[in-house]
Amino acid sequence: MDSDATNVYVTLTARSLNPDIYIVARASGPDSPERLYRAGANRVISPYMASGRQMAFLVMRPRVVDSIEVLGRRLEELEIEEGSPLIGLTIEQACHEATPLLVHRADGTTVTNPGPDVFVEEGDRILAWGEAAELRDVESAP
Repeated sequence: MDSDATNVYVTLTARSLNPDIYIVARASGPDSPERLYRAGANRVISPYMASGRQMAFLVMRPRVVDSIEVLGRRLEELEIEEGSPLIGLTIEQACHEATPLLVHRADGTTVTNPGPDVFVEEGDRILAWGEAAELRDVESAP
């Protein structure tokens, strides 16, 4: 919402209703991020700061940004929760056509460029690269 005061209120309300919810809040003013974090937000985004970073990135690396947009691919993080059908599968079986870039384990270790025989474990976070359909396949596997 456009009002930082309203966003603080929404954040406080959401946190009180569900202490485990992941809250991403929007901040407009320069003092608002601190207030939103204190209210319980996990992440705070300022559209003005984000668009400024994007513009700077376009100036510094325009071909990279254009390539990502033309390819129609994106990065996706998939969290492997308890009971997920992906647990016990190999990364190759779990990711199908998407390209797994890394697996962040629940114990804090990271497997970069995981080979096809790496097994998916509960609590893993898989960072995968692919087209929307490929990434949907990962979410709905096996």
